[in-house]
Amino acid sequence: MKRKIIELGNKCMVTSLPIKWVRARNLQKGDEINLQESGNDLVISSKESQKESITINDLENATEKDLRTLVSSIYRRGYDEVILETKSEFSFAEINRIVDTLTGYVITEQTPTKIIIKNTIKEDFEDLNSLMIKLFTTTHYFNEAVIKHVQSKNKDESEIDQLRMSIMRTRDYCQRMIRLTQHERNKSHEYDTIMFLLERIACDYHMIARFKDITDKGGIQRMKDFNEYLEGLSKVLQDEDKEKGLVLNQKIRQTLRKQYERKAALTLPIIENMFSLSILILGSLA
Repeated sequence: MKRKIIELGNKCMVTSLPIKWVRARNLQKGDEINLQESGNDLVISSKESQKESITINDLENATEKDLRTLVSSIYRRGYDEVILETKSEFSFAEINRIVDTLTGYVITEQTPTKIIIKNTIKEDFEDLNSLMIKLFTTTHYFNEAVIKHVQSKNKDESEIDQLRMSIMRTRDYCQRMIRLTQHERNKSHEYDTIMFLLERIACDYHMIARFKDITDKGGIQRMKDFNEYLEGLSKVLQDEDKEKGLVLNQKIRQTLRKQYERKAALTLPIIENMFSLSILILGSLA
């Protein structure tokens, strides 16, 4: 986008900020923004200084799951460089699998006892809303794949595992963007928790895929119904339609009560998380 420069007095030039950019960051009159020279460019941002580097050592007893939890947490907090150190030897294959799930992170240096991971992309700070919708869409598609898997006799879960990883990758990237941009400031907690609940709903469906042999027809139908609720919540958020959100919230609330009455152990966690998600979306639209 282009903006004209206006002369103000004899010593100052001013220009306007795109209103979409301003609203996305909840900026108000009198707020401060950051200006940074980068070669011939002038970078404008509303975020705090990005965290540059962090070193983690004493990882001798860390499993691959421990390392993924640690590195992905650092990634979401906005660090651009992670240095992992150990007295024993790292498994490069394990670290590489972890880094492959984090958008922008690559291994730039490697020795048997030290690995350096760096962010190599310039994040698009205006793309968070579309990423959130993408996470809803991916979760919805994943849930459909799980339902088909449960209905089939196929025991191969490779597609399910791949889609699950895609959800985790998008969730981590969205949460990183929220922290780096302080997106919508007072609503950042709601957005962050929405990401978490979407991932938990996908996790619940994934768990059902592993227990497909004990899922009855009624359970499968409930999974289909819940996934329609998820699609509806996505549209409520995308369209900012509070009225539809209230109607859907009431429907989810009624379904939750029925699940408690049925004591539906497999599907109850899904609708519980769905109800929490519905409340958070309504809160974000307030």
